[in-house]
Amino acid sequence: MPELDIALGLLGDVADPQLVVFYGGKQFMAVPDLLRAFRAAHPCYERIFVETLPPGVLGDQIEQSALVVGNLRIAHRADVFVAGRSRIERMQREAAGRRFAATRAINRNRLTLMVREDNPAGLRAIEDLGQPHLRVAMPNPAWEGIGRQVEEVLRQAGGGALHRRVMREKAADGSTVLTDIHHRQTPMRLLRGQSDVGPVWETEVLHQRRLGQPITGVEIPEPLNRTGTTLAAALVVRL
Repeated sequence: MPELDIALGLLGDVADPQLVVFYGGKQFMAVPDLLRAFRAAHPCYERIFVETLPPGVLGDQIEQSALVVGNLRIAHRADVFVAGRSRIERMQREAAGRRFAATRAINRNRLTLMVREDNPAGLRAIEDLGQPHLRVAMPNPAWEGIGRQVEEVLRQAGGGALHRRVMREKAADGSTVLTDIHHRQTPMRLLRGQSDVGPVWETEVLHQRRLGQPITGVEIPEPLNRTGTTLAAALVVRL
């Protein structure tokens, strides 16, 4: 199978990199352009290694100093970590302010519900995620900040009953699937007919449409919607 030789979340020079960037996966589509622009402005950086995995996985890698992929162990230390504001600020607090030397907000994003272009399940609102026939691809809150944001929206839209239905009861019967890497798995599951809907960030729908995929979004209206702020953080240099 060709996909066995593809590690989509790892790119660049893994051997002796001059710069290591852990970039939370929701903006994976922007990374190639960012790297080209950075190299043009800073040609001295010839070897750059970037990981675009879920922010929780990257945060754990920072804490544990290694990423294990099967029999492969990658022990690079990040120079820059890009993730949601809440995760960056929590990690900084837990390290008594000694984890990051500087942080900067670089973008904001809103939630939407990704569906196939023809919306065959007829989804109209986030409350529909609780319907028995709807198959949901849900970002796992264990390592995806978006998953916790969606949980808040579920509770606001339908209280504990809707949250329990989507996250527990439907997960138990298989109609909710908790994804490992939602920004890649959700569109794939929709296109393969394995799921009907998945909460994502708006830019992920825009990216799929720019690729020409039959994907669209169903809006989550205010005041239910959430806006996520992404921070870029430079890690403290340890000599």
